[in-house]
Amino acid sequence: MLHQRAPSLSATNPSEGLDQEEADPLNTGVTVWPSSAELASRLIDESGSGGLLDVSGKRVIELGSGCGLGGLACAAADASKVTLTDLPEVLNDVTKRNIGANSVLTWTCDLQAKPLAWPGEDSAELGDCDVVLGADLIYREADVDLLLAAIRNLMKQNNARKFIWMQPSRDPIANAKAMHCFKENHHSVTTVGPDLYVVDLTPSSDQEHPTANDESEAQGTPVAVSEEVHSADESEAVKQGAKRSREVTSEDDTEPTKRSRTRRASVYPGMESYNAAVFTAFEGCAVRSDDDVDGEKSPTSENASD
Repeated sequence: MLHQRAPSLSATNPSEGLDQEEADPLNTGVTVWPSSAELASRLIDESGSGGLLDVSGKRVIELGSGCGLGGLACAAADASKVTLTDLPEVLNDVTKRNIGANSVLTWTCDLQAKPLAWPGEDSAELGDCDVVLGADLIYREADVDLLLAAIRNLMKQNNARKFIWMQPSRDPIANAKAMHCFKENHHSVTTVGPDLYVVDLTPSSDQEHPTANDESEAQGTPVAVSEEVHSADESEAVKQGAKRSREVTSEDDTEPTKRSRTRRASVYPGMESYNAAVFTAFEGCAVRSDDDVDGEKSPTSENASD
């Protein structure tokens, strides 16, 4: 349990008490989302188990760390090295402060924060890693290509071999695209919990022997890609997304209602099942429910922040 292994673990949430737009216009870096709390709990529980979520003795690079909850949990779960990454302004204002708040703990982990903007072409400066960690990394389809490029660079330059990813279905089309791309590149994806995935980044035999397309891309030569080829899963996801889009944009809906309905459809499931130990350990950090994006308090948010 998190509070048993690291009773003094602390993470502040700078957005507490501020207007949503003032605190975090993009709903990302200075907010502790429920998905991060759930991921932290799972990492602590699995420490030393030898399972897919066991990071003990591993070198971890966290993408989009923000408040740093996931990376701090890895440190508490006996990772040998944890590097929290985000944009410089987020690191300086939020992440490093939370690392400092936990500096009194007697971790054997080498814990640090370094800037990394996707696609992370300079990721080599972070050193080698075994595991890439991330929670709530994509909010729209445009984020997918940047995330995948960052993962590719971490594979090539940092020898990353596993991606532990907690990703609520905020945009089903974006999630389906990411999963399709992983599988298309021969990376197995294992679902280990609600919205929690482990992607095997170990290069396959096909990746170790570049194809003509790979060589053309490396030389900057355009490669023709058929837009008509889609997997059955991807096609179904696109159809479902189009159906939802038609429903949301019906003519009798007002614009505020459209936005509200779209956001509510993306609420992270399973809020009531979160491990209470996480909220005990991070009692100084207000964990925001996804419903708060609408300026409303979710029915379970009072329990979550207690």
